[in-house]
Amino acid sequence: MFLRPSLVLCTVFFQLQLQLQVTLAELDSSLSDSGATLTTLPPAQPTGTDACAFDSLNSLVDRVASNWTGYNISLLVQTCPGVCNLVYGVGNPDISGIGAMISYALQGATSIIFGPLLGVLALYMGADPSFDTLFSLPAQLWVAKYFFPVANSIHQANIVTAFSVLLAADIRTQNVSPVAEREFLQQLAAYEFVICLICTLSYLPIHSSSPLKKAVMMVYVLATAIMLIAASTWTYNDYGPVLEAITNYCVRDRDWPVPGIPIAQHPTKPEPNPKEESPPPSFWVSILAVISFGVAGVVGLFVLGLLAFVLGWFVSILIRSVLYVLSLSLQGPYLATTRLLRVGPRRMGILIMLVLLSAVWIFVVWLALASFISKRQRLRALAGALYQDNEWGFGQITALLTWLPVFQDTLFALIATIRYFLRRRDRVAEAAELELEPLVPDSENQASSSVRNSEGNSPDMPPPDTEQSGPESQTNKPGLARTSSADVQMGTLQPRPTWPRNDGGTYLPA
Repeated sequence: MFLRPSLVLCTVFFQLQLQLQVTLAELDSSLSDSGATLTTLPPAQPTGTDACAFDSLNSLVDRVASNWTGYNISLLVQTCPGVCNLVYGVGNPDISGIGAMISYALQGATSIIFGPLLGVLALYMGADPSFDTLFSLPAQLWVAKYFFPVANSIHQANIVTAFSVLLAADIRTQNVSPVAEREFLQQLAAYEFVICLICTLSYLPIHSSSPLKKAVMMVYVLATAIMLIAASTWTYNDYGPVLEAITNYCVRDRDWPVPGIPIAQHPTKPEPNPKEESPPPSFWVSILAVISFGVAGVVGLFVLGLLAFVLGWFVSILIRSVLYVLSLSLQGPYLATTRLLRVGPRRMGILIMLVLLSAVWIFVVWLALASFISKRQRLRALAGALYQDNEWGFGQITALLTWLPVFQDTLFALIATIRYFLRRRDRVAEAAELELEPLVPDSENQASSSVRNSEGNSPDMPPPDTEQSGPESQTNKPGLARTSSADVQMGTLQPRPTWPRNDGGTYLPA
């Protein structure tokens, strides 16, 4: 009774063990077969025999994607040393070259100097403690007269440059681009968008132009924002898994000192059926599409203007709130500082906010440029002799020479400012000399006055040799020098008569 169940259990156990051995044998055979296939690489070109003869990144990605399940990427990275250089890139002088980097630095510097810092200088030089306002400036302030035109052109150039860089980057990343270049372009897009915002906020308050021109500049800003939003989709493409896998193997198998960049795969679209293709749109459909785009553009401008109005209202409320908090919390030191700097309390609050904005923007520009330089140095260490960003070419020189008009206008503004201060110093010196010049008594006039007084003439009477001619003559009163209308019409300077004096040598009656 007890032996039968034990025999059944033993039989089942031996059958399971036999089945497990068969399964393991089949698995070993399959692994050996697959290992035999994975130890070889197909040729890089369909007509060649070399497995590493990839002439571009596109050919590499297309070849790996065509046999994605059976391609040994680890063996590819170990066998072909140039694969990692193709994937990461060896630099692009038009994007991250020396001239382009200097141009990016000049963009940040000019947006700071001619943006918030110029606003601080203008508001401080145009401050009037007796007439405390937020943004009003005198009509003939030298900062506004000489530097605001330069700032207008610089802000316009920076806004258009930011839009151009983002548009070119978007076009560039539509194709299969190197991973390092793609990463650099993402940070560059954010940097250019921040420059666009700072230049726009600095451009609108100081530029006195038509609303249409300001609306055009806002369209550039809106387009730049759209390009920045599009930057988030640059890494989503059909070749994302290929690039991600190759970068991971470059880091693991070749000690590549660059972290693997995760690139999400864009969902593949089903191939269209030729039988179900829709016919091309008719003429009226095209006309309606153009009209729709025009209406959408007008509505977009209206919405943009409304957003600008709401943003201005919000900024105004924020400024007033900050000023109110400052006046309550730091009333004593705050007012003492305003008296020391001869600035009104409201104007002082604006200056503090602009100084803080300048400090934040300087920090952001410094971090961005430091990140750009770090990426260039890292890619240079990886690429070695193949590195291309230090090569001077047509694009590098052009990127620098485009700033020549800016330097020229700035130099002219500085020269005009120096001349203004020299003329001002000369006028102050002349006024001081006139105030300190001693009054020398006129002996001839004093003698003639004594003769007239001895003859019985009153000091109030005009001298005998004064010409009286018709109704155009004017009566000379004591202490006043008169000029006839004929003298005014002549346009020449006439000799100025001296004031009559009495015997005591004073102007008062004796």
